[in-house]
Amino acid sequence: YMKEEITLRSIFEIIKSKIIIILTATVLVTIAAAVVTKFYISPKYTSAIKLCVVSNINENGESSAANQRNTILYAKDLLETCIEALDAGDAYAEMNNNLKEMDATYENEKIGSSNIEIIQVGNSNVLRVTATTSKAQLSYDVCRAFEQMAKDRVPTVGEVKIEKIDSPVVAQNPSSPNMAKNCILGAIIGFLLCSGIVILVAMLDNTVKDGMKVSKQLDILLLGEIPDIYSAKEHEKYYEYKLYPSKTGGKSRGR
Repeated sequence: YMKEEITLRSIFEIIKSKIIIILTATVLVTIAAAVVTKFYISPKYTSAIKLCVVSNINENGESSAANQRNTILYAKDLLETCIEALDAGDAYAEMNNNLKEMDATYENEKIGSSNIEIIQVGNSNVLRVTATTSKAQLSYDVCRAFEQMAKDRVPTVGEVKIEKIDSPVVAQNPSSPNMAKNCILGAIIGFLLCSGIVILVAMLDNTVKDGMKVSKQLDILLLGEIPDIYSAKEHEKYYEYKLYPSKTGGKSRGR
């Protein structure tokens, strides 16, 4: 057994020699990814609403810049507390009740933290609430129910309140799955996986294929090689004679 040194060039040559097989496998994996995405992954729809946390402190009618800054800073200080208050089990229970009051068909829907994402927009007092469900209208209604719940719940945190600054819209297209993204990932995975298998098989193949390489690796003189005298067609004729002698007139030739 002789182990040939593996180089980038040899790997490239292996891939090049089997490029048809690799590309065929890549196309098949890409098609499989498209089929799975189309028929086996349920679509998800997303709607979002932006809510602003503002101070509700009474400044006795004064509207100086200092007072406005103080109220903004006060609301910002309570922002993380507001997020925690909104991302709680009781909050989602209240939101689900609001949802059922909007439409009785939502009686069996259970919306929770897995469907809702609450994030602070930059360093502002704005919260972006994203709802993702299996239905476009449901995601839209969840945003509305969340707004109603937030307006009732946030004032209990402190002297703050919630104001809507951007309304949700009904999604026209699913947010996931992404057909193009999944197909590209399928193509990349198919190409890498098939290439890896081809390279591994080539590395495990320890048969001798070139007499000159054997001579060089063992540092011995190559006196000669026994060639294959018969071509592919001659092999076919030879075995045809052995199996069907009547078709060849009973004549044979030695090898």
